[in-house]
Amino acid sequence: MTRSIIGAIGDMDAYQLPDAKGYTSLLRWLVGETDAERQQKRNEVLSTTVNDFRQFGHFLKRVNEHGIVGVIGSAEAIEAANKERGGNWLKIQKVL
Repeated sequence: MTRSIIGAIGDMDAYQLPDAKGYTSLLRWLVGETDAERQQKRNEVLSTTVNDFRQFGHFLKRVNEHGIVGVIGSAEAIEAANKERGGNWLKIQKVL
C-alpha cells in the first residue's frame, strides 16, 4: 500500500517540462483548481488507510449498480457509440 501511495503522489506531482507546466497551469486556472485544493488532495492521499480502500470498494459497487456514465467527446462519436450499442445509451449535452 505504501508503494501505491508513493506512486499516486508521484503521478500528481510528476516532473514536467516548461511547456507542459504552462499547459497544466492553464487547465487548473480554467477549472478553478487552487493550490490549497491540490494540497488537500495530497494530504488525503498520504493519509489513506486500508479501511479507505474497503469503503471505496463498497462505493464502486454502488456506482456500478446505480451510477451514471459521463463521456466527453464529439457529437458524432457519441452518436456512433449509441448506434453501435443500439438505442440512446448516451445523451448528448453541449457544454461549450
